[in-house]
Amino acid sequence: MALQLPQEEQALHAETFRRLTTFESLLARTAGTGRGLVDDVRDRLAAGGLTG
Repeated sequence: MALQLPQEEQALHAETFRRLTTFESLLARTAGTGRGLVDDVRDRLAAGGLTG
């Protein structure tokens, strides 16, 4: 027999999972942006466009 949570508590869990999924997506986008920034700076340094 499976234990069921009250509907209100289920709704709170669902909202928490939704927020975690949104947060995970934002972290992934931020990581991608950071990698792109590092790559751009690295390329400019290699081309002599920036000084260390």
